[in-house]
Amino acid sequence: MRPISRRSFVQSAAALAPLPTLGLASPARAQADSLSALAGSKGLLFGCAANDDDLRDEAWAEIIRAQCSILVSENAMKWRRMHPEPGTFDFTDADAFVAFAEANGIAARGHTLIWHQSVLDWYHEIEDESAARDAFFNYISTVAGRFAGRLHSWDVVNEATQPSDGRRDGLRETVFMKLFGDDYIKLAFEAAAEADPNAMLTYNDYWLPYDWSDEHKRAKAIPRLLDKALSRGAPIHAFGLQGHLWAGRNDFNARGMRALLSEVADLGLKIMITEMDVRDQKLPAPERVRDAYVADAYKRFLDVALEQPATIAILTWGLSDRHSWLASRFAREDGLPVRVLPYDAELQPKPLVVGAITDALAAAAPR
Repeated sequence: MRPISRRSFVQSAAALAPLPTLGLASPARAQADSLSALAGSKGLLFGCAANDDDLRDEAWAEIIRAQCSILVSENAMKWRRMHPEPGTFDFTDADAFVAFAEANGIAARGHTLIWHQSVLDWYHEIEDESAARDAFFNYISTVAGRFAGRLHSWDVVNEATQPSDGRRDGLRETVFMKLFGDDYIKLAFEAAAEADPNAMLTYNDYWLPYDWSDEHKRAKAIPRLLDKALSRGAPIHAFGLQGHLWAGRNDFNARGMRALLSEVADLGLKIMITEMDVRDQKLPAPERVRDAYVADAYKRFLDVALEQPATIAILTWGLSDRHSWLASRFAREDGLPVRVLPYDAELQPKPLVVGAITDALAAAAPR
């Protein structure tokens, strides 16, 4: 996820939306029915991202068991963790993550096979093109093959669009683009399908549902990428929309989000919300005020996502503030702990935030 510019950041703070008014009835329903149970009643999966070391916290693991029907690895299944050197693979953390999911009857997602930010220097330094190609295919076949038949889905290619790079197709300039051209997307999916023919293979990308010029360009680039890859025979089954949101904005683009999801669904793809969280950097300090803004951001986004029948899963990027990447990457200037996920750092549910997610799930039509 790319950081927003300082200018836009200041502008977003100045454009804080009016404080939303949210009811308190939903949290009681959420206590009776877990988020995963409520989602399941609508034919949806609900879950979150987790790191294998976080799962050693038994109090946290118990919340995962109660609330999640699907779990995605936050870091353990990325290139830099599993393939640190040429010829060397380390599956210690990935094995532990998948074993936890299996032991608790939770579906597991792999994240992510091909992502420009996770590739280590040793791969960039390969001078022989043939050797680089061999390493590309060997990595996918080895990793996807190790977990074949054990995963619900794989994020095969992640964040391949970047309109600011200047390409007419909106694709990102990466080492893979240099080696294969835009055909690397098709090749990655073919290799993953060969190694694990049972997994749902997903293209994952971020798109912010706000009226920003870059996001209008990305909304055009993503369906174009998918359509082109599918026309070439790429075995893509689903689109993962990340959903890293900003609380308090007054320029939420529901119309644009509906259009993007409709275009993707028309290509015959399923849709998963894969990395949902809400930044609270510029919100006022009082916890209830922050929670109201954050809850409102979740509710607006989910209401639109769940209107689309092709949407089959919702995953937050973490479930508790204790384990959120936003606590360090986008910390508050006043030093207060972030409040960005359904559970706080003490592993207590936030009534407004849990209630907003519960309301969105309850209002969703069955799949």
